[in-house]
Amino acid sequence: MSFLSTFLYHTQVSGDYGVLNAVGSNGSKQFCIVYNPQFKKLATSAKDAEKLPLLDLTPSPGCSEPTDQGLLKDKAVMVMRGNCTFSEKANIIQNNQGKSAIIISKQILTTPAGNTSSDYDTINISVGLLDYQDFTEIQSLGSGIAVQLYAPEESRVDFNLLLIWVLATGTVIIGAYWSGKTKHKHYLRKGRKSSLPDGASEDEDPDEQETLNVSAKLIIFFVFMMCAMLVLLYFFYDYLVYLIIGVFCLATSISTYSCFQPIVARIPCIQCRIPENNIPLLKERPKVSNLFLGLCCIGLSVWWGIERKASYAWILQNFLGVAFCTNMMKTIRMPNLMGCTILLGLLFFYDIFFVFITPLFTKHGESIMVDVATGAGGTSGEQLPMVLKVPKFSDAALNVCSLPYSLLGFGDILVPGLLVSYCHGFDLKVQSKKIYYITNCIAYGVGLVICFVALAFMEIGQPALLYLVPCGLIPTYIIALIRGEFKHIWTGDRARGKKSDSNSTAQPTEGDTGSSTHNATVQNTDDSRKKDNVSLSSDESDGESAHLIKDK
Repeated sequence: MSFLSTFLYHTQVSGDYGVLNAVGSNGSKQFCIVYNPQFKKLATSAKDAEKLPLLDLTPSPGCSEPTDQGLLKDKAVMVMRGNCTFSEKANIIQNNQGKSAIIISKQILTTPAGNTSSDYDTINISVGLLDYQDFTEIQSLGSGIAVQLYAPEESRVDFNLLLIWVLATGTVIIGAYWSGKTKHKHYLRKGRKSSLPDGASEDEDPDEQETLNVSAKLIIFFVFMMCAMLVLLYFFYDYLVYLIIGVFCLATSISTYSCFQPIVARIPCIQCRIPENNIPLLKERPKVSNLFLGLCCIGLSVWWGIERKASYAWILQNFLGVAFCTNMMKTIRMPNLMGCTILLGLLFFYDIFFVFITPLFTKHGESIMVDVATGAGGTSGEQLPMVLKVPKFSDAALNVCSLPYSLLGFGDILVPGLLVSYCHGFDLKVQSKKIYYITNCIAYGVGLVICFVALAFMEIGQPALLYLVPCGLIPTYIIALIRGEFKHIWTGDRARGKKSDSNSTAQPTEGDTGSSTHNATVQNTDDSRKKDNVSLSSDESDGESAHLIKDK
């Protein structure tokens, strides 16, 4: 849990991408650049972009004045990255009447930033980064090379957000439904155990063995560890990112197996066990179905690990991520609404602090959360995998660039999902026709939409929990107050109006699947028979029922 929740963010990788169109004696080609519009904005189309002669000063880093004062005039100047800042390179080129600074980088491309905000006022030429491999291709275009730099306009809202919304909301709906059913099944099973005679026992439920009960102290410890891990990633990203990738492969293998095992278990033809053997891991003769599923799940995670930089890898990552979040929602059991409030409240401020407040303290004014999320602070070219990742459906002209992505952190699915899971379990406990569950599912979807709207208008990464936490908690509080159930949902007590009769007991029992109502009789005196109404409530969807004897 502490590992997962380290990465709670929703940010759009809105790097300022542009197109460099180079024409030489041997042909023409387009390349991708990363530029900073705060220095100077590029034209939005090739027809509006100025054609400039290209001057190649490499391998010089361009940190000293040229000997020929007129050499740079009205040219796009290429220099190597390093030895001095982007602003210093741009100032030298501008002072010598150059029109554009193209900085060749052997490292990962990042948006070139000024030393101070005043640099953006004094530098009035375009400043962009070009990958070294693209630079070598430009050199092969021959002599007399001229370039045009432009940046096609992009829509404020990209339709890839719709796919992220469907994936995230669908995961919360399915994961919380499964989690609530598992929790209610455990609640009924616990009641049956308490009614068994001394010495009697009941078979363990596998779901109970995989469950993690969360306390308030554990929540506070997790949040502290999340803060520490995020700061460590900020300073040691290039080292820790590979550890995170390895743990992601392991965790998603287990989660995918856990999600699909109940389905595979229903296929009768592969339920036989493997023959007796002396192989260490197979001595207990697992079922063929479980062995086959386990190998497939491990293979899928390893495939992603090997191909994680491929153009299609985001599909595998999202599949594994949905399975991971679903399994975590089923596994982690919140004790009550108070625990949910503590968790969501702490992470609400955590998200805001690391997205909006940390830029006030960092050297270049970057957000720690966004920096870690996008991998911008590292030089390894790796990104953290704990996100849903969908490429932007951008303008065709920008296809020369590695497509930027919209990202939604797993924590922005799991943390609100734990609240929805608890509410579903409470619905089943008090038989409220899933009013809390349905309301929270709708609230989560609405909260994501609000987050996307804020992302479009503010054009900076958004802390999704800023919108998701109020959308989840406030409707839950209101419904609980209206129904008079706030105390019970807050503390996690049993059903509203729970009382014990002096001559009878109420214990959860398991009934036949599909049964809806039953009648039970209780032997009492004539006076008490007139006062007592005995009924049996059942959970039809779970196939289990609980006798609730109420004293009215």
